[in-house]
Amino acid sequence: MAFGNEVKTGNITENWLFTFANRQGGNLYLSFKDTTESSNFYYGVILNKPSIRESIDLKSSTARTSNISITISDFKYNGENISKELYGGSNQYINQEVTVKSQVNGATPRQIGAFRLTEISSDGNKIKLSLSSRKPWDFISTPAVKSPLGNTFPISYGDFTVNTSTVASPDFCESKSLFPAPLEKVENDDFIALNVKNATGGKLHFYDKSADIFVPLDDINDNSIALGDGFANVTDIDLHRKYKVRPNSIIEDADYADYSDNGANTIDTDENSSSDLDYSISDGTLLNSNRTWNLAKTFNANVPQVQHEVQEYKTGFTFEFTLDATMIGIAGDSVTIGVDISDKTSGSYSEVVEFNYTATFGTTGQFSLSDSQIAITGDFSGAGAITEAKTTGLSGDFKNDIKGLTTDTISYQVSVLIQMPNSTTRQITAVDFDFKMYETFVQPECKIPVRSTDEAKHNSASESIAQIETLYVGNNGLLKTYGGSSSSLTKIHEAHREVLNSFAGVDTTFDNIETNFSGENWSNFDTAKTNWLIRYWKLESTLLKDILEKLQYEGGFIFKFTATNKMKYIYLKQSMTATTTFTKQDIANVSVSPSSFSDLITKMNINYEKHPAVNEKRYTSTVTSSNDTIRTNYNIQTEENILEVNLDAYVAPAMSARTTGGGSNPNNDFYSYYDNITGDIKLIIEFNLINPEYYSIDVGDIIDFSDMYPENPFGHNSGNWSGLKFIVTDLNRTCGSIKIKAREV
Repeated sequence: MAFGNEVKTGNITENWLFTFANRQGGNLYLSFKDTTESSNFYYGVILNKPSIRESIDLKSSTARTSNISITISDFKYNGENISKELYGGSNQYINQEVTVKSQVNGATPRQIGAFRLTEISSDGNKIKLSLSSRKPWDFISTPAVKSPLGNTFPISYGDFTVNTSTVASPDFCESKSLFPAPLEKVENDDFIALNVKNATGGKLHFYDKSADIFVPLDDINDNSIALGDGFANVTDIDLHRKYKVRPNSIIEDADYADYSDNGANTIDTDENSSSDLDYSISDGTLLNSNRTWNLAKTFNANVPQVQHEVQEYKTGFTFEFTLDATMIGIAGDSVTIGVDISDKTSGSYSEVVEFNYTATFGTTGQFSLSDSQIAITGDFSGAGAITEAKTTGLSGDFKNDIKGLTTDTISYQVSVLIQMPNSTTRQITAVDFDFKMYETFVQPECKIPVRSTDEAKHNSASESIAQIETLYVGNNGLLKTYGGSSSSLTKIHEAHREVLNSFAGVDTTFDNIETNFSGENWSNFDTAKTNWLIRYWKLESTLLKDILEKLQYEGGFIFKFTATNKMKYIYLKQSMTATTTFTKQDIANVSVSPSSFSDLITKMNINYEKHPAVNEKRYTSTVTSSNDTIRTNYNIQTEENILEVNLDAYVAPAMSARTTGGGSNPNNDFYSYYDNITGDIKLIIEFNLINPEYYSIDVGDIIDFSDMYPENPFGHNSGNWSGLKFIVTDLNRTCGSIKIKAREV
């Protein structure tokens, strides 16, 4: 609530009114001077002059309110010393709420702070009362819900994605958008893993470290079960799974140099990009004696090791090709043509796919396969050269050839054979073979041999089961509970609001939220941050304060309570309008300076999209961005002024490497937001506020200046205050005085 006309008079008198609540529902009223307000008498017994300091830190996106203390005489209260009332009786004031209001010229008081009484001390004559800034998350940790065995149910927020590979229909496992499900126990041939409280799905996955993939377990299990005060998921103890996985790398001493890209696209994750093998011999190049032409190219790749017992092992290839050849023959000649892809992993050839064609000459002469004088039969149908559209071929199972063990390499061969009748009147004169390999993969089927009667396998199964501590799920995280909603929660600021609502009991209704921009509310804030997506989880009990501040930093906003206990979200945006314009008549004791060079951060190594595996301690996306112009301007050396940032919740917007600083809109992405804050030296202004009309100012407010002294801000902004905007970062309020510190934005 803003101050009214009472602050517009020439001379003002300010009094602070303290209301101490007790456990019995009563109140004790103290102030600097005796006064009656709303039929309550305030004892004017406060001897010192306390101050309330509020501050925000743009770099860490945190807000702070200082503790205060007041000193009073041990006066008589209801016939006894006040010290007996404050401690030792039945009213119990410690850890109860204390509100502070400012009353100017006897008008209606305005609340300027909320605290709790934490300490009382006395020297026999005077009493010191220590007040701490009270926050609803004090002494609260989460997750805190325990399973029947005393384990902690996890919490998670965001949009997660399962992999869909099954034993019946194996597929690649591309998604790492999962979170850990701690193992509760092994029971009745099942693993039981803990999930979040609202889980209705949650297909369990096994993390294959060698391949760095999360493989779904079972074919049908995708439902959670109630377990104590939470939910869990169940999967068969054998962890049966089947999937496709790409090679880790190619072995370059094979024939990969014949591919257009040295084979890079044979193992990438883009199903539409290919490695191209274009083998062409022009007409007349081949010798007259050539009646058989063949091509054989061998390719080797390193593949991930698999875990647990191999049930089946196959290789697969996705490819397409076109074959065009020119030959000399006589009418009725039959030409044999073959295109073959073979697996050589086990040391012997295993046909993956073989195409056999026969070309028959219609008349004597030189013709190409696409010529109407040659009839082509076999697997080919249609006009033109022999063409095989994009398709996938899978080898036979060669588990027995590798004796049930895993292999660390695969090998395949692409072969072409054209064979004419053995006569000097026949000749192959030209060949054009265009081959595209889109991807190579292995397709293992694995499980723990828990039901084997073999003693060695039984021991192996027991060891494998004992090593399982965590599985993984891909159901969406906790839902919204604020505003009567139960919809999905996908944004960082939504998670922040939900944590306040669910765990701190804060009234997060729409009308209880404001921002630091005049006339704006949650909807405006939500629009500015609409693309700031989250995937975040906690497995162990953590202070709620730490979780909230983590979300604030990664979401690019500051949260605080106003003096009247409204929720306030403070953030920067591209276009900011000042709520207050100060002149030299409003302020005194002005000090202007550039921000410290030590606060400058001109380069960030940002790691985001946290890897779900509990032992990996890494991130799936990394980007380095810098502002090279600023680094040059301030003579920053190569290894200086670099910040390493690990983001555990932030997954979007994606950030690209750049050397020109962040985007003009701070809310484009994480780097843009903090580069706008710390990427250059900014002006800092400090002053005393002498115009009481502005006593309702708050940290986070946007201000500017005109008719100013000093007349110019050094040479900054062409020596002109016009257009410069500042955000109030510190506000130190004492009775009758306010000191302000603000930073250029």
